Amino acid sequence: MTTTDEMKSTYFNESVDRVGWTQEHVDKIKDDFLFKESNRMYHINGFIYNNNQDIQLVYGSRVRWYVVSFGVADNDAHTAHWHGATLLHQGRRVDVVDLDAVSFEVLDMVPDNEGQWLFHCHVASHFEAGMSAFYQIDKVVYTGDEGWD
Repeated sequence: MTTTDEMKSTYFNESVDRVGWTQEHVDKIKDDFLFKESNRMYHINGFIYNNNQDIQLVYGSRVRWYVVSFGVADNDAHTAHWHGATLLHQGRRVDVVDLDAVSFEVLDMVPDNEGQWLFHCHVASHFEAGMSAFYQIDKVVYTGDEGWD
């Protein structure tokens, strides 16, 4: 779970050139709160709005989640929330874990609920800005044709 400032991207100046803005215009708006917020990206593994690569989990398997929080400010805390599952965290069963800015947590899961589920940040503004991803839990059906007999 990361927050990045696209104004610090190596592509920012290229984007400015493409829309035809002058440096004078950029200097004028770069400190505007709404402009800054529009260039702040709230993502999971570099993807926003559930456009992540497949996260496939096998029903009944052991899964360890390493959840890392990075941000552009000291107050960029996140609240990771898993729908459809619970995890073991510090000896407690949870589906939500708080992450301070620049921190990480390790959680263990045994997926036991088939389907596609949402993993997202519970901070409302982060969720609205796209900090969400899907994960899939499927049972593996062995037919005997796998050649393991």
